[in-house]
Amino acid sequence: MGSVQLTNISCFLEVSFLASLRQLEQLSIMNNPCVMATPSIPGFDYRPYIVSWCLNLKVLDGYVISQKER
Repeated sequence: MGSVQLTNISCFLEVSFLASLRQLEQLSIMNNPCVMATPSIPGFDYRPYIVSWCLNLKVLDGYVISQKER
């Protein structure tokens, strides 16, 4: 099981580089500039975007990824 804490991510596109990490199951990106900016965008949820790149991810920012998010 792999776990990663990313820091200083300014753009969600940077997450695409994690797609090749097939054993990545836990990821934390909270408190990054890209996440901190999203509350100002009504209705934006970054979780499905992250899950679409990291297919084996089970936990994102400390919360289990639901079947609905897949």
